[in-house]
Amino acid sequence: MARRNRPSRWPSGVRSHLRVDRAVVPNPAPHRGAEQVPPIGPCRSATAPSLLPRACSRPLPAALLLAALLLGAVPLHAQTEVRRQLRFDPPAGATLDAPVENRFFLPVADHSAALHPFEGSLTIVDSTMHDTAPASAHTRNRGLRLFPEFEAHFFSHDGALVPLERTELQPDGLHFWRIILGVGRTWSEAGDGGMSRASFPFTLVAPWDNTAHNGVATFLYNDESVSPLLFQVTQETSPHARYDFWGRLDAEYRPGAIPNREQNLAAYATELEQQLPIRPWSELEGRFVSEALEGFDGPLEPADISASGVVIDGVIYLRTPMTRHGPYPYPRELRSCVYSVSKSMGTGAAMLRLAQLYGADVFDLRIADLLDVRADHDGWNDVTFGDALNMAVGVGDGAPQRRPFAAHVDENSGGNFSRWYDTLPADDKLTAAFAFGDLPWGPGEVLRYNSAHTYILVAAMDAYLKQQQGPEANIWDFLMDEVYRPIGAPYLSIRRTWEEDGSDGLPLFHGGMRVTVEELARFSTLIQQGGVWQGEQLLHPVKLAEALRRSDAIGLPSGISNRYGDDTYLASYWAVAYRGRDGSFVEVPLMSGYGGNQVVVAPNGVTAFRFADAMDFDVLPLIRVAEVVGAPFEGVRLPLQLMPVGVWRIPEAARFVALFEVVLWIWFALLLLFLLVIAWRLRRAAVGAAGWLRWLLVTVLVGPFALIGRALVERQTDVVPVTLRGVTGSVSVAELTATTLIGFGVGMKLALWAITSVPALDRGVLLPALVIYLLPLAAALVVAYLPLARRIMGRRGWPRALLAGAIATQLVLALAVSPLQAWSNRAPVPLMFPSPMAWMLIGWALALASLLLYPFHRWLLRDAGSLAAPLPGIRRCWPLGLGSLVLLVAGVLLVVALSG
Repeated sequence: MARRNRPSRWPSGVRSHLRVDRAVVPNPAPHRGAEQVPPIGPCRSATAPSLLPRACSRPLPAALLLAALLLGAVPLHAQTEVRRQLRFDPPAGATLDAPVENRFFLPVADHSAALHPFEGSLTIVDSTMHDTAPASAHTRNRGLRLFPEFEAHFFSHDGALVPLERTELQPDGLHFWRIILGVGRTWSEAGDGGMSRASFPFTLVAPWDNTAHNGVATFLYNDESVSPLLFQVTQETSPHARYDFWGRLDAEYRPGAIPNREQNLAAYATELEQQLPIRPWSELEGRFVSEALEGFDGPLEPADISASGVVIDGVIYLRTPMTRHGPYPYPRELRSCVYSVSKSMGTGAAMLRLAQLYGADVFDLRIADLLDVRADHDGWNDVTFGDALNMAVGVGDGAPQRRPFAAHVDENSGGNFSRWYDTLPADDKLTAAFAFGDLPWGPGEVLRYNSAHTYILVAAMDAYLKQQQGPEANIWDFLMDEVYRPIGAPYLSIRRTWEEDGSDGLPLFHGGMRVTVEELARFSTLIQQGGVWQGEQLLHPVKLAEALRRSDAIGLPSGISNRYGDDTYLASYWAVAYRGRDGSFVEVPLMSGYGGNQVVVAPNGVTAFRFADAMDFDVLPLIRVAEVVGAPFEGVRLPLQLMPVGVWRIPEAARFVALFEVVLWIWFALLLLFLLVIAWRLRRAAVGAAGWLRWLLVTVLVGPFALIGRALVERQTDVVPVTLRGVTGSVSVAELTATTLIGFGVGMKLALWAITSVPALDRGVLLPALVIYLLPLAAALVVAYLPLARRIMGRRGWPRALLAGAIATQLVLALAVSPLQAWSNRAPVPLMFPSPMAWMLIGWALALASLLLYPFHRWLLRDAGSLAAPLPGIRRCWPLGLGSLVLLVAGVLLVVALSG
């Protein structure tokens, strides 16, 4: 349960740690929309200092406070927290021996506005850092401990410290690290000897590794000089490199006007006006039941998460970004390496912009027409841009069979993939990407996720853009100029190939973006609005609708599933199956990256995100919260859950499937009524000789008709085979034929399994499935129903009783499971009901249990003969009726007990 806001346990005047459950740590720069939290502890106005400190947390009455001070009961120095860390007295002796709480990089003592403006260049020379990395990390990564040198221009503006260079700064020579600067803050404290104090956030990134390490630095300054910088790095998105860095940096300050001063000041003022609001998560907890928001971050620890929250109507509700040393001081500037989320924000966005400018036919361009294909096979001859964006090029090294699905067999597999990943120059990397072998199928048929194919697509898009706009054009500048700058994200960072001549190289859209929460929020708002920004259509609307599953387009199956169905992939977006609280079915599109970086683009317009590095990929908690805080999902509601849980439903066919569900309802009702009529009116005159035939025809024909119709609609294409609770593939004809000897229950369920587990309906599967269904049903009707009135409990009646019990069990379970599933779908945490095979076993186990109760039935009815006199033969049928009641109760209990 979420922690409730409650009064601080700290005494008045002592600042406690920033608490996770109270508010997001605000960006101290005066950004519009960021929640501003007043200093905790004694504070005063910068313009009108008070003789007595004003307590800002649980204030004592003024009289008691004054009396305490006069009597010495409360020492005056206790009313102001003394800065115990990051002190600069004297500045030359400032050191940082170990990481401290991040709050010390913000004002923690009695403070006021900065005493000096800051404007000029700041130069940092490379210095050795302290770190917690193991020796093996230094062996693998030479230069890991060297802080990168840089020179950047800064200016102060209304308490903010703004770097002029906010893109990736590259040191001279070959360095392991590069640096990205963010907007910080300026202020003054009484203990700084008349100097002003500043701090700013930064991100360390590596040109050959997907990683982003976030830190913060602080220093003192006046009109002429600066102190050394004290810094620490205590947070990252990097599953394989979770280290702290800290130390001291010597700095040189050259005061002077920044280049294009007025233009840059105006640009920053405009940026402040257009910033998206960032609100604390506690505001959502105040608007919704806190239990409904629980579990948003799943089982992850706070230190595993860089940033998480939701975007609603352009407002970011952010959970407090934590580090190993407290909340991060500048959450708006925190950058996360989002890995394969870059495929959607980079490759997908570039393709959609190209399609908007040059037409949707760019999806049909052949890669071989634009690149020098260096493969030793012809598998790339017909591969299009769209095939590569769908990860379905028909090229790869592993698992040369369609099933079981092996979508990720080539990703991170070593061999050719590792050689491609470790290659740095663009042209050599392209050669390595073409080294994968050919597969037996062609492009567009089977999902084989491979980041090397994304790299080939990026190279092809870059070549196409040069054809259209000239040799100086490049795909990264195109994407920034055409998409990200127009939406207000001009500082988005990307990793590129490393070139020996110092040129930029190709952007690594397969996994190299470093993203802030605001940049993500702007992009997600763009795609949620159909690719429109401020009235201008930036992205192709039809292709975007296909990618977000808001059209009839069908993704490629992955073999990955959750309790609701299978995951698919299309146009750089994943989609997961989900059932809303009202029982409706919907596909939820998703951007997903290594380490657990997940961005849910919910169909109600809400975006839920979690940037993390703990390898957790469960997005259902994010989807549930997105459904809670936004409008209900507009999915397709299915009246009866006959199909096994975990079977993918083609969305555009679901409405037609629902019609056949209604027919199946009618069929079940007829079968149940048939049992009741036979059980309670055993005489032939009750239904007549012709009535038997009518009942037989209706029950036999209506069910198969509904099944065939449903299968034809639901499996009308050959691109969506399904997964049944992790078991992939189809059932062989021999296996199906063998089950005809078992009986109605297993036959019916395996028929459903066969019909819905194959990619296409053909005679080789459909006819055996129908035989499997019809033979046990006909046998059960002939053997059990027709002679039921006279001989159901004869000396050799137990096989017929077993069949009749199995029939009743299947009906009872079907009718019991459906409302339970519907109820479960509306619950906060839906249950996982048994698989089809478990359902069969339960049915037959209960049928056998009913037979074991037969002696008890005989004993019970021995003294009930007089009661049965009005209906001759009722004692012979009573076990079936009582057994069905027992089955109903036991079936419900077992279904609930076996639910996950």
